[in-house]
Amino acid sequence: MSFFKNKMLTPLGDKHRLFPALIAVFLTACASAPEQPSGVPESMSSTSGLATNSTIDHSGAAGDPAAHSDTMHSSDVLPPISVVIVPEETKLQYLNAVKLLENGAIEQAKSELEALEELVPEAAGIYANLGAIAEQQTDLAEARDYYNKALSLNPAQPLAVNNLSNILRREGRFMEASQLLETGLKRYPRSPELHYSLGVLLDLYLHEPQKALRHYRQYQNFANLPDAQVEQWIVDLERRVE
Repeated sequence: MSFFKNKMLTPLGDKHRLFPALIAVFLTACASAPEQPSGVPESMSSTSGLATNSTIDHSGAAGDPAAHSDTMHSSDVLPPISVVIVPEETKLQYLNAVKLLENGAIEQAKSELEALEELVPEAAGIYANLGAIAEQQTDLAEARDYYNKALSLNPAQPLAVNNLSNILRREGRFMEASQLLETGLKRYPRSPELHYSLGVLLDLYLHEPQKALRHYRQYQNFANLPDAQVEQWIVDLERRVE
């Protein structure tokens, strides 16, 4: 059973299914978050930052107090992400860890990622994936620590943003979750998962149907395949706001 597909890419079912343990299939995005080809959401690009001699972000945001808190305000200016060259061998090791996750070999994948953490401690995506594993194993304290570590390196890392926002939502911290998702969308405006999560938050918890409608539409635009259930939510919201 595919850890990745079952957590992120299956039909969404209902609005409470908020991608509890996504997997990032990349180390992280490039420094300037360049535009992806039309129809390829940035957070879903399987090779983003992973070409031969690929780049990994290693922005040193450790001294930024916001980097160590659970949220960043959406009005904050995102720091630039510096990059470091990654050898082909390291890239292949990372992709192997992702493959292990997809095949359900969670402990093996965790060991691979922990070894990579020693090799490239500046790679935000490694910590985000370790956080997803901890969350899958119901260790929310460790998951939160890993997500915050990822966000200290890249304050908009999509996996960490999405999953930490879900933790905040479950704690009733709706505005903080919203601000965190908005921060992620500043750098990754084509991420369908972030649009979906923010749309649900705005719809069910913050009661802002007009804004929710916009994000549901963006989800449909950037998802690999439009979702019939989300389309029905769009129709329902259009009736409500007219």
